[in-house]
Amino acid sequence: MTEPTCVCHVGALRERLGISQAELARRAGLSRQLVNMVERGRIVPSVLTALALADALECTVPDLFQKPQADHPLEVTLSSALHSHEGPVRLALVGERWIAIPVAGSEAAGFGEADGDLVARRGNSGSVKILQPEAQLRQNILVAGCDPALGIVRDLWRTSHGDGRVRWQNLSSTAALKALAAGEAHIAGVHFPDEKAEQRALKTLGAEAVVVRFARWDQGWMIRRGNPLGFRSVEDLASNRVRFLNRVDGSGSRLLIDGLLEKAGVNPSEVPLYSTVASSHFDCAGAIREGRADVAMGLKAVAESCDLDFLPVQEVAFDLIIPKTLLDFAPVARLLDFLQNRDFRRQLDGLPGYGTQETGKIVS
Repeated sequence: MTEPTCVCHVGALRERLGISQAELARRAGLSRQLVNMVERGRIVPSVLTALALADALECTVPDLFQKPQADHPLEVTLSSALHSHEGPVRLALVGERWIAIPVAGSEAAGFGEADGDLVARRGNSGSVKILQPEAQLRQNILVAGCDPALGIVRDLWRTSHGDGRVRWQNLSSTAALKALAAGEAHIAGVHFPDEKAEQRALKTLGAEAVVVRFARWDQGWMIRRGNPLGFRSVEDLASNRVRFLNRVDGSGSRLLIDGLLEKAGVNPSEVPLYSTVASSHFDCAGAIREGRADVAMGLKAVAESCDLDFLPVQEVAFDLIIPKTLLDFAPVARLLDFLQNRDFRRQLDGLPGYGTQETGKIVS
């Protein structure tokens, strides 16, 4: 099949007007299958089809179909996580800026699908040669956060939505909020030890936002099977018999650990290896399983998937923070609907220690 020779905006305009694909097909006197193929760029419509769609949507044909842009690099803003990276990147349009994030990351092992290649960089900006149609890239949604279950959203989204991709950047709660405040993400996923800590963090956004519950999960100490060192509580971190792996500064887990140390009257300077950190729940679990550490804070679901024992500390809410200005952005609206997707809820419910009773609920 040859590549379509026009850029199609039918789906985006239809969704802005709140019209279903079936209703558009009825109004235009076309089959739903034909409308679907046009929206997905599988075919270039005939003149009569284009006129029928424009009439049904009360717009002009040029509003719906345009010539493809010349093959030139996109000018992008580089995520702070790119550092000195060059090569494959993933892209999302946040506001008026294209944001580039690295393909490689702790959220996935091996190589992943790229949206483009970073061919030049100038400070925090650069040029990217795109590898996907720009119209498709405009439907990408960029989520920053550390919950491993965001990978389920990313993977299921591909099978249930023809347009765009979920681009997930694994960042700590504080880093995710900073990315959101800087306009480098559509949504920030966060978890904090308590509601007061979350509200304090939200004040740093400087903009009105909606807080949507993603899930609740059990968080606690991950240790080797059988607990051979007899680890019991945070006080044991000050002993020399366990190797502790901490989380990065600003993460929800780090805030929880520091709060537990303070409550127990243990100074962080008394904890060997306090400054040794990992960036994700799975990085911590992998270090314990491979014998490079003895104890770390993480999720019950991660501990069990890595054949580790788990000592619960508290139940934690993981929330999605969405600026109110983005609620009308079609991919964001689709993601909120997706939180009620039956297959997604079934998979999330199947994770040990996850609670989904409030998933998709606006909590603030």
